[in-house]
Amino acid sequence: MAVIIGNDKGGVGKDLVAEGIYLAARQRGQIPVLIEVEIEKRLANLYPEAVHVMAGSTSPEELYRNPDKAFAPLDDAMTRAQEADLAIVSLGANLTQALQVWAQSSSHALFGEGETLTFAIVLTMARGAMSSGLSNLYELGRLFPASRRVAVLNESVADFIDGDKHLPKRLKEAKGKAKAIETVKLPRMAAPAWGYLQNMGSLPEIAAKKASELVAFGLPPLPSARSLVMVEKWIADDLITPLSMLLPSNIANTPNSVP
Repeated sequence: MAVIIGNDKGGVGKDLVAEGIYLAARQRGQIPVLIEVEIEKRLANLYPEAVHVMAGSTSPEELYRNPDKAFAPLDDAMTRAQEADLAIVSLGANLTQALQVWAQSSSHALFGEGETLTFAIVLTMARGAMSSGLSNLYELGRLFPASRRVAVLNESVADFIDGDKHLPKRLKEAKGKAKAIETVKLPRMAAPAWGYLQNMGSLPEIAAKKASELVAFGLPPLPSARSLVMVEKWIADDLITPLSMLLPSNIANTPNSVP
């Protein structure tokens, strides 16, 4: 079983989603393999047990001599994912499309029609992120018709309004001929000190911070204390809890579906 987090646009929150799913699995007693396919380490800097697969390390000269080298990072990452009982794979910018190209020639040997795959495509209200993510959802459904696809609605940019008819229509269009696309919503983190805290370590490390550490940055004591209370609750209730829905059905419930 593999949960693959993607969207070709950067800055949509893929690392945060991958970390949240990883922590949700750990809370449920599983030890998943955490894999990131990135140029530089991100999650692997926070979690030493994570596997960093370097993307984009092949020179044009090497590609000219051996075009197949372009597939090497995804060959590595996807083979590791297929061999694990549970893998969580975070794809860097532009790598979801690369996975789609890889899938056309390589994937069926590992994943067949995608019965063991869950694709978590992170959407925000930013136009580029929305259109890119919807395109990824459609193509992945075409390539892996038996896979599970979940649109993770990250409200970091703006809220996804309940009752909006436009998004369900676009998700229905992205469904194609595959299974219905499910949705999970992540409320925005609004703590005053979140901008400082999100650069201070892993989520468990952030939750363990003391207000005095924020005051040392020059932040007022009371907003610092409030921020830590808000962040701890948000990590537990608004991040890990909804993202646990992406885990295998034997250890999690199923999120909402768009018919």
